[in-house]
Amino acid sequence: MMRKTMWCAVCAAVVVLPWAQAGAIDDNAGTAGYSFLKIGVGARPAAMAEAYVGLADDYSALYYNPAGITGLRLSTPWADGTAPEPEEPATYVAAAYNSWLVDIQSGFLALVTPVHSGLWIGASIQYLDYGEFIGTDGQGTIQGNFGASDMAFALSAARRQRAGSGDLALGLTGRMILSSIDDSSSWGVAADLGAMYYLPDNRTQFGLAVTNMGAQMDGMTKSHKDKLPAQFAVGASHKLRGLPLILAGDLSKAIDDQVRFALGGELVSFAPFYLRTGYSSRRGDIETGSSNDGWAGFSGGLGVTHKHFRLDYAIGYLSELGTVHRVGLTARL
Repeated sequence: MMRKTMWCAVCAAVVVLPWAQAGAIDDNAGTAGYSFLKIGVGARPAAMAEAYVGLADDYSALYYNPAGITGLRLSTPWADGTAPEPEEPATYVAAAYNSWLVDIQSGFLALVTPVHSGLWIGASIQYLDYGEFIGTDGQGTIQGNFGASDMAFALSAARRQRAGSGDLALGLTGRMILSSIDDSSSWGVAADLGAMYYLPDNRTQFGLAVTNMGAQMDGMTKSHKDKLPAQFAVGASHKLRGLPLILAGDLSKAIDDQVRFALGGELVSFAPFYLRTGYSSRRGDIETGSSNDGWAGFSGGLGVTHKHFRLDYAIGYLSELGTVHRVGLTARL
C-alpha cells in the first residue's frame, strides 16, 4: 500500500506541475483529485493556449464548453474579409493524441452528431496512461512492475435557438471517471454546464462553462475521497472585420488554483492552412530557475484541411520541463 500511495503522489505531482507556480500560490493549490481532467484536449485549442471557452467550434467543445457543439465547423474559410456562414449540420468524428511529460501519454476520442434542428449530441472518451513503474516494498526491494491510468467516459447534449437578435446555445455533459494504479482503483461522476451566445454579426461569440462538478464515489482508500477539479470559465472570440484573424480569450478559476487567463489567435489567410498561437498564464507561471522560463506558457501550431478532413498539430513550451506535442484528426461525415 505504501508504494501505491507513493506512486499516486508522484503521478499527481507530474500532472499538476505544469499548472502550479513554483512559488506556492496558496495551501489549496493542486489539492483536487483526477488531475488528468485539467489536461486539455485537441491540438487546435492547445495551439491557441486553450483560449477556447468562447470559441469552441469543433469537437473539442465536448471538453471546453458543451454548448459549442451546436456550431461545429471543420474549417474557417474567409473570402474578401467577410465572415463565413455556418456549415450545414453534419456528423463529426475525431481523435487526438498528446505526448505529455516524461512517459505520460493521453488521448481523446469524440463523436458529435445533429439529432434534429438545433439539437446535437456527443460522446467522448478521455484517457491518460502514466506508463510503467518499478514497484518496491518499504525496504526498497523490487517487487515487480505496475501501471497507472485514468479514463473518463462522457455523453453530451446541446440545443441552440434564437434569443433576441442572436443565438443562444446551452449544453450539458455527464461524465464517469475511472482511475487505477496497480490493483487499486477509484471512480467518480461529474457534470459540465455550458452556454454560448452568438451575436448576429456572425463574428463575435461569448461562452461560459462550469466543468467537473461532481464527487469521487469510491476512493483509492476507504478512509479518503478527493474533491474534483471543478472550474468556472468565461471566454469570448471575435473574427476581425477585413482581417483573416480570429482572436480568443478566456478567464478561468479552478477550486484548487487562482484566476488564470489565456489568449489565442488563428490566422486563416493561407486557408486551407491555418496558423495558430497563444499564451496561457497557467503554464506561464512555471519557474525552473532557467533563463528560458520567460517562454513558458507560449504555444503554437498549425492545421490543414482537405475535403472532409482536418489535421492539426500543436506544440507547447514548459521551460526546462520540456515540450508537449499534440496531433488531432477530424473527419466530417
